[in-house]
Amino acid sequence: MGRHGVSLCFFIVIISVIIDWGLAVKPGDVIYTHDFRSSSSLAGWSNGVPSYAHLVQGGYNGSAYCLRVTASSPSQTNMISISLPNVEQWKGSVLQVTVTLKAENVTQSAQSYNGIKTMVTCIGNTTTYTNAGNVYGTFDWSDTKDNTLVDTDSSLKSAELSLGLQSTTGTVYFDSVTVSVYASPPPPPPPPPPGPPYTGHPGAVDRLRGMMSPQSFKDSDMQVLGSWGANLIRWQMEGSGGTQATNITQYWAWIQSELAMLDQVLPSCHKYGIMVVVDLHQTPGGLDTTFGSLFLKTQTYQDVFTQVWTEIAKRYLGNPAVYGYDLANEPHLNEPGDPGVLTWQGIAQKAADTIRTIDPYRTIIVESLNWDNPDAFTTLVPLTGVHIVYQVHMYEPHLFTHQGVYAQYPFGPQYPGMVGGANWNIDLIRSTLQPVRNFQLNYNVHIYVGEFSAVRWANNHTAINYIRDCISVFESYGWDWSYHAFREWQGWSVEYGDIMNDTTIYTSTPRKELLLSHFKNNINPYTVPFPSPAVIRSVSSSLYLSVNPSSSILQASASTPADATVFTIMAVPGGYTIQSKSNAKYVAASSSSASTDPLAATSSASSYSPPPPLQIFSITRQQQSSNTYTIQSLGATMMYVTVRPPSDELFPSLPYNISATSIPASALFTISSP
Repeated sequence: MGRHGVSLCFFIVIISVIIDWGLAVKPGDVIYTHDFRSSSSLAGWSNGVPSYAHLVQGGYNGSAYCLRVTASSPSQTNMISISLPNVEQWKGSVLQVTVTLKAENVTQSAQSYNGIKTMVTCIGNTTTYTNAGNVYGTFDWSDTKDNTLVDTDSSLKSAELSLGLQSTTGTVYFDSVTVSVYASPPPPPPPPPPGPPYTGHPGAVDRLRGMMSPQSFKDSDMQVLGSWGANLIRWQMEGSGGTQATNITQYWAWIQSELAMLDQVLPSCHKYGIMVVVDLHQTPGGLDTTFGSLFLKTQTYQDVFTQVWTEIAKRYLGNPAVYGYDLANEPHLNEPGDPGVLTWQGIAQKAADTIRTIDPYRTIIVESLNWDNPDAFTTLVPLTGVHIVYQVHMYEPHLFTHQGVYAQYPFGPQYPGMVGGANWNIDLIRSTLQPVRNFQLNYNVHIYVGEFSAVRWANNHTAINYIRDCISVFESYGWDWSYHAFREWQGWSVEYGDIMNDTTIYTSTPRKELLLSHFKNNINPYTVPFPSPAVIRSVSSSLYLSVNPSSSILQASASTPADATVFTIMAVPGGYTIQSKSNAKYVAASSSSASTDPLAATSSASSYSPPPPLQIFSITRQQQSSNTYTIQSLGATMMYVTVRPPSDELFPSLPYNISATSIPASALFTISSP
């Protein structure tokens, strides 16, 4: 019997690394190939000819020899290794490592990553190890394939392939190994688009800071979170796995129950000043036996995936509490999918396009492959389209953040300090997140840290040090973030103390106070920092903005307030809408040319519908204590609104990147009560 009763002979290890554009490779190129079919075939492999590794007669498909590796004790690590050549030539590629093998009486290891080893080690500033994992049993040569994904550090200097057994007993036979290019490197980033990146922040909100959700809803919980000052929650639609995920009928029943809960979550969060990220935590199919995402392997589950997002987009169209749609939590692929299925990039694009046909202006949140780890951003390519934010999760190093949570992460490490052979401190956190920072700068996009944490009982009360340093880096880069988690599991909770067996709920803990010290800087996303209804007055002409009754053109033409000069200002994702009291229409820049056509109050979009960009404006106070503002159109040109004589009509005509010290009076306005 093979793993889970499946005969198995091929392992495919997929490796993605940083690109060197001077040396291009393409899919199918062979990086390294070797077989063990001759008496001299161990030449070049490390460890010489150890006692546990022998060339024996009777190889695969009638060949003369094969390599046999045995282990008599689970305490042994019996492997031979060889360096992969020409690293500089394939940096940035995704590699496929195919190994033909059979096994006899290989016992299951206590660690899923041990047992039969077909491991790739990538060595740079840090060292990563990748193995197919959880492979054991007795099986003959066959045509079955298995694989796993690996992302490596951008400082990759060398890579090594190892074959053998670790923490197990039994015998494994190897016939051949081939390393080839599975996928081409990502294209080089284009020049960043002009202007500030899209954030989806409503009104004057400059940052969203909050927490991951509980797995059940209580209005009182949202009230507490709001009282802490959080303005964001990542609401996880988390299931129980098994047939709930694999059986489509059961999955849809679960989806409906989760959406019924979300129907209660959204108005509650709106009431307490919290925006909601809708997180599809359990994707159709759940996880396969290698912990890969089944919706990345099977067409049926991909169809359900897009259908689910169609349902969600229709259900919450225009809901002001929804910040964005998190397409899939921690997508991960360990085996090739069925023929014709879309890659993560492809199915994410399809889901985004599907949502846009229903709700064109909602923020879409995209995670990277490989569990949304930071290093996976080296191979991530932005989706096409607008209103997209990219999410990363930060738990590195797991030996510290997850100590005592799983058996492979024993209690003991401290932060800062040596963890897994590396000196972990804020500099190494920053280095670990560098691929994400590079992605942010290369593509001029906004980053959201959807999850980060350290288990509360980390040795010597040092979880707070790690959390503090992570937040410090996030804040310095302008990233939104949500701590994992709020009232979900006591191991992550900031309402419990730092001792593992202490289950007392405390009013205050150092970790909680750390989060609250940042939440106090938050702005309620549903409020505006100036009067509404309001009158808007030009600094240059001292006239009030008013709507021309015959043409709906906006002009600075009224000397005293009247209905035509009164506007309702509402916070919406991305900025503000400005609605005229006189005709109940929304101010919009011209769709033909935002820089040459005047503003007009002619749009009839609903106040709760996601407004198009030409109706969204950034309204920015020019000095902390003043009542002077600029009004910037967030249409294609992103220009500042100015009063243009002789008619004193309003045009978006001042460049978006003008220096604050050179803004003329024609672009300055006061906002006050009627």
